[in-house]
Amino acid sequence: GSSVTVANGIAVSGNSSIVLQATNTTAQVNGTWQGAGVTLQAGSVQVDAGSSINADAQGYVSDAGPGATSGEGGSYGGAGGGGYATSLYGAAAMPVDLGSGGSRAQYVGSNGGGAIRLIVSGTLTNNGTISANGEQVEPSRGAGGSGGSVYVTTGTLSGVGTFTANGGANTTPSLSGSPAGGGGRVAIYYVSAANFTGFASSTATGGVFTGTATGNGGANGSAAFFDTSAPNSNVTVYQGYDFPANSSTQFNSLTVGNGASVTVGGGAQIAVTQALTISGTITAQSINNQGQIN
Repeated sequence: GSSVTVANGIAVSGNSSIVLQATNTTAQVNGTWQGAGVTLQAGSVQVDAGSSINADAQGYVSDAGPGATSGEGGSYGGAGGGGYATSLYGAAAMPVDLGSGGSRAQYVGSNGGGAIRLIVSGTLTNNGTISANGEQVEPSRGAGGSGGSVYVTTGTLSGVGTFTANGGANTTPSLSGSPAGGGGRVAIYYVSAANFTGFASSTATGGVFTGTATGNGGANGSAAFFDTSAPNSNVTVYQGYDFPANSSTQFNSLTVGNGASVTVGGGAQIAVTQALTISGTITAQSINNQGQIN
């Protein structure tokens, strides 16, 4: 829930971490989910190899959040495992929500990922990790938490590191009844990218499930990079992205990378003024397909 402004630079080195906690993670406030992460503003940010800025497991707790469903992995940008996860929430373009906690009947589920809002007026050099990952399935046997939010705006982006909001995995075969969490949301905006190599390795992957039960792995969330040097941005989707129903969006160019998946809600309109490049999949949904509107 905090906002921290640093006039000059933030440097994270020597295998160190800045951990960004969240507020309102256990219950609704005045009837709505109002969990909030942390905003960091700085002239420059440098994260060295082995170091991190993270909100891992800092989101909604067990059975809490808009994407918490009894007996299922937490959902956010992607559905949690288990087969009956609730609907997704939040905005892929400007993600600020916390990830939801996992659940499993009488067992305590794992926490979702928190929310990072990073605003850098100069250069962001990421050679380490900037993450809001969900908590993995614990021996408590509860389901995994969903990934949270990583929302970055910077002038120059450089480095070899990654941005992740992955769902909590289940890597323990003996916990075969504990579903993994769904992926969160990653959105990175930059004016220039100076030799940054972490595009494709920045993910909002659904948690891996190790076991024999089918449907217990988490689904991928959204992960995209926005080159704002052109009007309306050049956007590349490296994993997943969803356009809400009845929305209207314009891009200079849109690239759907190999293996990436874009879902366009019914009634949505997307205008691409220059180039549309599809190596992955675009799925167009429909609306008003079960009756008439007079």
